[in-house]
Amino acid sequence: MDKPRAIRLLVVDDSSAKLKEVRLPLWKLISVVSIVVILGGVTVYGAGNLLSRIYTRQAMAEVTAENQNLRENIASISTRLARVDTLLSEIASSDYQLRLMADLNPIDPETRMMGIGGMGGATGSGDLLAETGELSEEDSVRRLVFDLDKIEREIELQHSSFLEIKRQLASKEEIVLATPSIRPAESGFYSSGFGYRRDPFTRRRAHHSGLDIVAPVRTPIIATADGTVISAERASGYGKVVVIDHGFGYRTLYAHLSAIDVHKGQTVKRGTRIGALGNTGRSTGAHLHYEVHINKKPVNPMDYIFSNDLGSLARR
Repeated sequence: MDKPRAIRLLVVDDSSAKLKEVRLPLWKLISVVSIVVILGGVTVYGAGNLLSRIYTRQAMAEVTAENQNLRENIASISTRLARVDTLLSEIASSDYQLRLMADLNPIDPETRMMGIGGMGGATGSGDLLAETGELSEEDSVRRLVFDLDKIEREIELQHSSFLEIKRQLASKEEIVLATPSIRPAESGFYSSGFGYRRDPFTRRRAHHSGLDIVAPVRTPIIATADGTVISAERASGYGKVVVIDHGFGYRTLYAHLSAIDVHKGQTVKRGTRIGALGNTGRSTGAHLHYEVHINKKPVNPMDYIFSNDLGSLARR
């Protein structure tokens, strides 16, 4: 029989410098190598598995922290959007009042919802206050995007409304400037108002078509609205008188002046000095007789004085 295969190893003894022969059976060598390989593999696998678990735990911790930050940011943004939505609601309320003041129809609630709603109107401003913590991060972000889009449309609608109000007010600016609205004299007191009274000359009941303001002679008299002077001369009963055509059917008359400071055809602005108070014409004392006409009919001047502190009106 053949002897089992073996591996012969020569070992040098340092002390004697002699060679020694060691015979190692092949199966033992293979067994030792196999054991070493297996142990090494197990060690490497265990170490790799341990490192993998450590890395996974660290990665999960980082992801968890990022998700927590994301949820906090989503909650913060949602709260801020809710505040913006509340402010827009207040602006919408102001828009309603401004449109009424500008003689514009308020935006219909259904039209407003069509302009700012979305997704079939499934979400309203109240949804901005919804608890995003009950939703996944993806759903929460989707909700924020939708709410932001809604607010953007609402701002666009409100912007269009304000532009319409601005255009409307601009078109009315000329009318506003042409409407008598201030006192023709900065001082003095009202002595006789618009309507029927006892005429100081005839002592009979007669209609007084204007407003009398008593003040010292030479008190400045000013135009009560923008317009063009159509008369600046003496007239029977009125003495020195100025008549201004303001357009849009408005005219004002200033009588019994002591001096006239404008001329026919002159353009004047509200507040322009046109003369001085006096006692000319059919007058019992120094005063201004002031009239306001609309479409050639006299109206109560008191209805066209929006700043009134001249004192109480004593009718006579």
